[in-house]
Amino acid sequence: MKRSIFLLAFLVLAAGIAGAQSASRVTEILEEKQVTIGELAYMAGSELNLIKEGASYDASLQAAVDTGILKAGHNASDPATYAELAFICSKTWKVEKSLFFKLTNSPRYAFKQLQSLGVISSNADPSQIISGRTALNVISACIEKFGAEGGEE
Repeated sequence: MKRSIFLLAFLVLAAGIAGAQSASRVTEILEEKQVTIGELAYMAGSELNLIKEGASYDASLQAAVDTGILKAGHNASDPATYAELAFICSKTWKVEKSLFFKLTNSPRYAFKQLQSLGVISSNADPSQIISGRTALNVISACIEKFGAEGGEE
């Protein structure tokens, strides 16, 4: 178990997600039973070089809101759902946007789009609160599918 956690953390680091992140932050997020909005904002902010290494989750959330990666109204300590993760991923990487996502800019349609692209499991529930491991698996799939360079198309 520890070996697989170490291997996954190493792969995440090697994939470029952790350009500005310390290994301890990635390990901390990986071990979370419920990943938070602040932790996801930190990952996105690091990928897009919006924050400095070691930035707080509150500062990461504010940077994500300021740049349109997240909508206002979240707290950094709020547990994240699949839909929120999909929304953040679709804003962080150049994910092809569906017509409904373009029209509504809704996390639900970002979720459906990542599901249709095979990044998120077809039996996942958009309102399900996710673990750190699940979040890093989805982020790793986004890097693999959409490239290491972030940025909305």
